[in-house]
Amino acid sequence: MLSTYPQMPATVIAERVGWTGSITWFRDNVRQLRPDHRRVDPADRLIWLPGDAAQCDLWFPPKKIPLEDGSKALLPVLNDNASIVGMDFDPRTAVPFYNWFCRATGFNGTTQVATSAPSGAPLARKIAVRFDANVGPGLPWKFEPEQTEIEVRIGEVFTVFYNVTNQSARETTGQAAYNVAPLTVGAYFQKINCFCFTEQTMAPGEKREMPVVFYVDPALVADSENDGLNSITLSYTFYPVDKPKAPKSAERDIQARPPG
Repeated sequence: MLSTYPQMPATVIAERVGWTGSITWFRDNVRQLRPDHRRVDPADRLIWLPGDAAQCDLWFPPKKIPLEDGSKALLPVLNDNASIVGMDFDPRTAVPFYNWFCRATGFNGTTQVATSAPSGAPLARKIAVRFDANVGPGLPWKFEPEQTEIEVRIGEVFTVFYNVTNQSARETTGQAAYNVAPLTVGAYFQKINCFCFTEQTMAPGEKREMPVVFYVDPALVADSENDGLNSITLSYTFYPVDKPKAPKSAERDIQARPPG
């Protein structure tokens, strides 16, 4: 009965099964058995089997939304539910999926991707851009910006570099997640080229210089929420990516022929 109705009260179960003994004893035993039959909360799961449904909960967007009365407010975002069919969901897929979602929506201060430089001339207004670098657990890399801060004109294209070193004795692969602060600037920070667009595989002991080509969109100056803005922080975090192992060659069973 618990398998079908895991939340059914113990008193109701006792009545359904015709229990005539101690209700306290019955309730205590149901309490012990209930966790084995309670369905797993999707928010607590890390692995989804083929056909399972995965839920992605978002909270409030960083940008205020105009309302009908002319005011602005931070409105809750509708939950998204997706069915994972024919594949196993693994936490390692969270980084590229999160990057894709944030690039498409500008959520959480995620920068935008530009295909070319802005058509107009750079503005006179200048802004400081700071650079931050982090490495997630399990990735033996040293990761740091060549410059921690520069001053740029809005609309001007700049190229900066990050230095990465694989400190292990084996080949490793990482994928960078990124955002900018304050969160309201994500929609105006345009990247033309970035190492974060693809996975990066490093040979043992390899050192690499990784460029980022960007500009701050002139449309920023028309956003009243950023009137007092004087600095932007671009932050990256590299996370490990597990490459699938090559399948082992099938072992052959060699049977000795009987003498004769």
